[in-house]
Amino acid sequence: MNFNILIFFFFFFSHYYHHYYSFSYYLSRFFTQLSFLNDFNDIDDLKEIKVKITSEEILNKARNHNI
Repeated sequence: MNFNILIFFFFFFSHYYHHYYSFSYYLSRFFTQLSFLNDFNDIDDLKEIKVKITSEEILNKARNHNI
């Protein structure tokens, strides 16, 4: 078997696993931060906090990880 193909698949899957792990990490942080939002009764405050966490936490940190 060609060893170049093995090296390619090794780097491809390690690269994919790195991005998948970092993105799932920030996704889990996002949902754990949303767990305290059950205390809010006003749905507008809930939407504002969701949009703020989504835009600032996930998107900026995902861009820093070059996803």
